[in-house]
Amino acid sequence: MKGNGASNAAAYSDTYVTADNGLIGKARANYKKYSSGDYGSVKVTYKHQAYNHSGSSCGKLNGLTSISGWYATSKVCYPTSTWNYCTTSQLSYGGANYRVIRARVVLYNRMKWTIDGVELPQRVRFDRTRILIDD
Repeated sequence: MKGNGASNAAAYSDTYVTADNGLIGKARANYKKYSSGDYGSVKVTYKHQAYNHSGSSCGKLNGLTSISGWYATSKVCYPTSTWNYCTTSQLSYGGANYRVIRARVVLYNRMKWTIDGVELPQRVRFDRTRILIDD
């Protein structure tokens, strides 16, 4: 996912991961200020939801059935004029082995700038988001 992002909005990306019980995931987003006078924060949220799947091998996405609600963790970070990244805490993929996980990274833009005493929403530059998986 690349771009400047929208002011006072969110950008997100989804992916599917085949995960074993005990694996953990977290999200990371790269960002920086749009201009030097901007201030505020961004919030990176990592969410995942488990699915059962039909078929005899892992990774088949046909016949997906949701078996859980969304689990989420977030972190607030403060952009500077250089590229930085914000990484959420970890969430475990609990339950049975070989589960299909729908993973989502959301970057919420809370940046602002002031002109003539009026506070206005401002863009934030973002480079990419990614899911990090570890066991």
